[in-house]
Amino acid sequence: MAALKLIESLLQDSGWTSAFVEAGVASSGTIESYLLASSVTRSCQAYHIPAHCLHKQRKAAYNSYSRETS
Repeated sequence: MAALKLIESLLQDSGWTSAFVEAGVASSGTIESYLLASSVTRSCQAYHIPAHCLHKQRKAAYNSYSRETS
């Protein structure tokens, strides 16, 4: 739980919430609940959101690169 509180303090004013809301990934309430560590299980599952976003971006970049080089 201490680790989650540390992560909360690091991400609180980092723009984490607004970035995911603008990207349409999750609502601000969902992201804020992850930051507040109100549920350990849910906070652990929050890892999947940025991982999924990064995967989508990497896949889109690769597809764009593939089209340009073909």
